[in-house]
Amino acid sequence: MRNILKVSILPALLLALASAAYADTVQLGTYGTGDSSLGNNNTALAYVGYTSAPPTITSSSPLGTGTTYDLLNVQSPWIPALAGSSWVSINAGDGCCGGNVEPDGYYTYTTTFSAVAGATYTGVLDVSADDTAEVFLNGVLIGGFADNNPNGPCAQGGGGPTCTGSGYPESIDAVLLASNTLTIVDWQSNGSAAGVDFAGSISEAPEPSSLLLLGTGLLGLAFVAFRRAKASGVAF
Repeated sequence: MRNILKVSILPALLLALASAAYADTVQLGTYGTGDSSLGNNNTALAYVGYTSAPPTITSSSPLGTGTTYDLLNVQSPWIPALAGSSWVSINAGDGCCGGNVEPDGYYTYTTTFSAVAGATYTGVLDVSADDTAEVFLNGVLIGGFADNNPNGPCAQGGGGPTCTGSGYPESIDAVLLASNTLTIVDWQSNGSAAGVDFAGSISEAPEPSSLLLLGTGLLGLAFVAFRRAKASGVAF
């Protein structure tokens, strides 16, 4: 029984050390009205505004305050929403194939989330949009427009469900702040409805000191297990 207990304690300690090395994970995704359920103080996607020319996005760009609408129940959406998200837009009646007609141009949205300040995070972000979208993290472009053509690659029938032309799912590798802003610019064309959808996950990369702690912990546990096994007469 005691040997079984020793064996069970070792994996638990290993898991604890691994958790220390990889401390924080942030889920990202689009939601309509209300608070996001993703944790890390994620906010629901908010609408910033419309421009007829591509907007300039910086780290000091205003945060979104306008309401967005969840298109989950809109008949005939472009494609199914990505896991952990929903299609959203500036109008509750938007959606593929008979929705509201939004003016051609650029629609900007933002969402914020918390992270460990100064830590490096890595992960991926998947994006769908009608017609196509670009993504900024704290004012830095991390994913460009797939193709600025009417009913572009992000739209149904144009190469969707993701903006494959611009490399989505987009890899993220960035040093984050305590509070971070993700900005989505949706380019709408061809006189139809507008909407965006994104989902992803980023995790805190282990610091060298954490990896050293993990390595020395593993060596120490292995040494203790060896000494105890040797003392009890277990052959290796």
